[in-house]
Amino acid sequence: MLSWRRTYSLAFLCTKETKLREFQFKLLHRRIATNDFLHKIGLKPNESCTFCGETTENLIHLFWKCKHTWIFWEETHRWICQNVNGLASDTFSVALCLGIVDDRGDLLLHHVLLIARYYIYTCRLRNTLPKLQIYTKKILSSMEIERQIAKDHNTLNAFKKKWTRLKSTPEKINSTPLWNTPSLRGNRVCTCWPVCVSVCSVGAYWTTL
Repeated sequence: MLSWRRTYSLAFLCTKETKLREFQFKLLHRRIATNDFLHKIGLKPNESCTFCGETTENLIHLFWKCKHTWIFWEETHRWICQNVNGLASDTFSVALCLGIVDDRGDLLLHHVLLIARYYIYTCRLRNTLPKLQIYTKKILSSMEIERQIAKDHNTLNAFKKKWTRLKSTPEKINSTPLWNTPSLRGNRVCTCWPVCVSVCSVGAYWTTL
């Protein structure tokens, strides 16, 4: 059974950035306003997805099922498999990509996936589609933030231990090949996810295949 205490604390372990921690806290508590909710309270003219405009935009559609989000996740999956050493598995589930896990064994992987989730969210706010090239720049920006924090707190050894697995340093990122890895393997989630806090037990929050 999923340990929600460990799940909620994961963002605080994998990143030093307050905005990322706050975002994941809101996502886990379903406090990210999507168009289905905004339409109900009269702030949006319709509930269609910001990216595809074809389907109702709820959390699971925005962050996973939308065709544009899915393309981004496939590209992200390939990039991570190609550029992060020592992955325990090349299979990415919806639970892993959205941070609904309690495994703390790979903080770098959890960090770059958290950056991807936050980037999808900011793209929605800006009404732009997520792009891999911009996402990789955000990873490097986050790395530089942590490098500076490590310098200030004399924890450079811990910083190097975490980030040394990333092949795409600022010097290499423009020349690193991206497209030579398996595709995403999708899992499914609880079909009542948008409302399941009120009708399901916490243990049944997610269902994976």
